[in-house]
Amino acid sequence: MDCRTDPRTEVQLTGASSGDQILGEGTVCNLSSVGCGVRSRMALPTGPFVEVQIYYPSGEDLYEVEGAVVRRCIGDQFGLD
Repeated sequence: MDCRTDPRTEVQLTGASSGDQILGEGTVCNLSSVGCGVRSRMALPTGPFVEVQIYYPSGEDLYEVEGAVVRRCIGDQFGLD
């Protein structure tokens, strides 16, 4: 069951996340006003707060979020709010 209240837009952007003992990169595969989905080789536990940077294809910063929460992690994808 999908409990999202805001629609997600499919994208293919580079993203990086960091937090307490967490550092990794991945592909942001969808975005909404309240969250995003990321595909990565790094598995994250649910619950911790992370900082996320999303980049334009040119490498310039597009968006930065401090205090995103890992809500789910399934296979090679995790969801952030």
